Amino acid sequence: MARSPISPRIFAAAVAALVAPTAAVLIVVAATGRLDWRWAAAGGVAAAGAMAVIVWRHLAGLGALRRQVEALVRERAAAPDEPLATLAELSSAIGALNRSWVARNEALRASTAAGEAILESIPDPILISEGTGRIVRANAAARDFLGPGVVGRDLTAALRAPRLLEAVEAATAGGPVQAVDFLLPGPIERHFSARAVSFSPAGGRKACLLSLYDITAIRRAERMRADFVANVSHELRTPLASLIGVAETLRGPARDDAA
Repeated sequence: MARSPISPRIFAAAVAALVAPTAAVLIVVAATGRLDWRWAAAGGVAAAGAMAVIVWRHLAGLGALRRQVEALVRERAAAPDEPLATLAELSSAIGALNRSWVARNEALRASTAAGEAILESIPDPILISEGTGRIVRANAAARDFLGPGVVGRDLTAALRAPRLLEAVEAATAGGPVQAVDFLLPGPIERHFSARAVSFSPAGGRKACLLSLYDITAIRRAERMRADFVANVSHELRTPLASLIGVAETLRGPARDDAA
């Protein structure tokens, strides 16, 4: 069963406003032994006035509540000179507020799902750490790289790279975007290029978004190129030295020696 919109305190005040004048008239009748129409009229006027005040205060409260609800729906300040609300208007405003919140929640869920899908589909590891260094978010690539239990771990335990940790600390402190290359030793050395970006989530605390890009193949290609140039230079140095010596002899002392 639906509850009454009138609060128990207002209901008690209304009953008292009706009973008090009537009780006063009955006391006067009992004391004087007769009913004076002036006392009855005064009691009726007093009761009507008390009821009017109670109803006005009740409707004023409903009006203020309706204006607040409409302000939430329309995202604006409520006009102070609006007429008092009726229960139907208040019910309509609350219904509009409920529909607005449902629509916003659905839009928020859709936006969050889209963001989660985009983050999970990025092929490079992405980590989000709090100001304390605790990892609070990791995409699929990061979980494959650092293990499924990386969320909740400390960044210093997950990535033992001093240069990277210094960049993350500087970015979390509010500094500019930090870019750094680092090496992870192991049976197979892996080279990474990292970017640390500071941001403030809804809670207001500083956080850091860390993106890792595997440049191991690039470093290997650079090493192969350097090794190839070094080997070619070594293999060609001896025959080139002989040819250079003959050329210098022909240009120098043997310039006029036909034989």
